[in-house]
Amino acid sequence: IVAVTWNVNGQKPTEDYTNLLTLDKKDEDLPAIYSIGLQEEFVARNGWEEALSSALIPRGYILLYSVRIQGIVLFLFAKSQYLMYIRRVATNYTRTGLGGYWGNKGGVSIRLEISGTKICIINCHLPAHSNQLEDRNRDFHIICNKQKYSFDNVSYGVFDHDYCLWLGDLNYRIHQSVARETVLEMIQNNELKSLLMRDQLVMSQTDGDAFVGFCEESINFPPTYKFDNGTDTYDSSEKQRIPSWTDRILWYVSPQQMRFCVDNFIEDGAPLRQLNYNSHPSYFNSDHKPVSCTFEIKGRDILTPPPVNFAIASEWYSREDGRFEYTVEKGLQTSSWDWIGIYKEGWNKISDYLNYVWGDPSLGNNNCRCTVTLPAIYVPKQPGNYQLCYYSSVEKCFLGISEIFEVLPIRNENTTESFEEIEEPDNVNMNRPNPAIQEEHFIENDKSIVDNTEFQEVD
Repeated sequence: IVAVTWNVNGQKPTEDYTNLLTLDKKDEDLPAIYSIGLQEEFVARNGWEEALSSALIPRGYILLYSVRIQGIVLFLFAKSQYLMYIRRVATNYTRTGLGGYWGNKGGVSIRLEISGTKICIINCHLPAHSNQLEDRNRDFHIICNKQKYSFDNVSYGVFDHDYCLWLGDLNYRIHQSVARETVLEMIQNNELKSLLMRDQLVMSQTDGDAFVGFCEESINFPPTYKFDNGTDTYDSSEKQRIPSWTDRILWYVSPQQMRFCVDNFIEDGAPLRQLNYNSHPSYFNSDHKPVSCTFEIKGRDILTPPPVNFAIASEWYSREDGRFEYTVEKGLQTSSWDWIGIYKEGWNKISDYLNYVWGDPSLGNNNCRCTVTLPAIYVPKQPGNYQLCYYSSVEKCFLGISEIFEVLPIRNENTTESFEEIEEPDNVNMNRPNPAIQEEHFIENDKSIVDNTEFQEVD
């Protein structure tokens, strides 16, 4: 898993992100998952989702989920071959600004299970200013306590997962007892280890005030905040802010997972290895530098076959009915809100379906095959390659993906009837999901904020 955190300072993406995302590798060496947390990213106009997608999707990734409150957003990209092993995805968010009423500060999270291994990823933006240490520690505990996820009437908290990755603009500063001139001199002399002894996050962990039980790899890069925009120069404004490591990535492993790995991995029982921990000073379009790391984690390796399987019953032609069959594994928990989407080959995210049909909720009890006839009006008009994907509203993920199949060109050249002249069937559930369903499944927005309002941190 590659984790990235960056406070983008409300700026639009203008740079190449190959280095930041470590994409200068062969496809087989790329990670299974990217979790990218941004702060001060304003969705209405900044285009960060598009920029990240344009870098990752050509390398075989799907934007699986995203969640946001105001400028705090977390993107989860997964390699397409891992989609069938991802289960029970859920999102949550916690506002902590203005006593919990405002989402300019707070945290967002995505939890998921990969082959039976439970992972929680949190992106947060904690209170600013050197003298707000107690507020940062308090907000950490608020976010921890409020991030809850429920499956099968069982509630999961942050520490009920095998792993938790916590990233964000944590805003911890160098202790105010150290003068700015001293900090700059220590950075110049590469005395980072000594300077970190005065880091508020390190001190809070040592004192047991916050992030107890979390680990962080050794920091071997200079403070990532605050720079003059477009430069490598620390703040030269009148405020002369003290450089600090505000942007951090930490990790937690549960005691149960520790024991599991010790018992099952004889040669190397360590459940997690952090392969690197870097800042990226070559990026200039923010007053923060991005930070990234790569995690290698051990899981339970439960590679079960997909519980939903498709068969394309016959050739599909444009402007003709299409038929397919699918089976659902007996005992699978299904819902009347499960649906099967039609996707064009090369699709990028869950909401890229062209059309969809509701699943049959009774199949999980019977382990039988269902045949679906798709009216011609819903068969893709354009010839090409397509896929069928079964989405579970219970587990918030795909439980089955068909092989690529071809929709062939219209074979009756004498057909003059247009699609506008075909009467839509009354008995087929083939409209797009309403916005409430789409929002629940794909993205959560903070509706208390007007879309075209910008909020930037004043420090």
